[in-house]
Amino acid sequence: MKIQFVFIIFLCHITFLQAQEFQLNETESTLEWTGKAAFSAYSLSGTIEAQEGSIKIEDQKIIYTQLTINARSINASNKQLKKHLRSEDFFDVKKYPEAMFELSEFILLNQDQLLAKGKMTIKGITKAIVIPLTIEQTNGQVSASGTATINRTDYGIRYNSPTFFTALKDQAIADEFEVTFDLIFDRSSS
Repeated sequence: MKIQFVFIIFLCHITFLQAQEFQLNETESTLEWTGKAAFSAYSLSGTIEAQEGSIKIEDQKIIYTQLTINARSINASNKQLKKHLRSEDFFDVKKYPEAMFELSEFILLNQDQLLAKGKMTIKGITKAIVIPLTIEQTNGQVSASGTATINRTDYGIRYNSPTFFTALKDQAIADEFEVTFDLIFDRSSS
């Protein structure tokens, strides 16, 4: 009887340590971008769609995260702005239809708050980035939410940048933009 009891505990321990994979739920996930004027409070915003992604958790630690963004889905209420953001001046979505984030490591701030260190690829350029986020795991889902601040000039997007074109004044667009995200991942059935 004692041998059987120890074996059951051993099996439970293996199950607990076994990696669990979660796949992005594209329909429940949201990403919203905000860009601002460089020298005034004026701002514009819109949406963009996550295309695919996954999170792998092992022994209560996130060991892998990857997210692919559909750059062609960048949207704004102003049709002219939407067209311009998709053009060569900005994200050149015909040539670079996807952007990607891949995790390097998580740094725990407290029980739920994390800093995700990773690599962001936009327009074929990969740079290190740190993103503060909150992770929750409930009912077979993992949610990751937060706001990423991205410097567009790091990825070769210099259109009306005050860093590169100092005489622009009112036409200058801030180098940094924000992407606020609420990503939902469902437990994989496999």
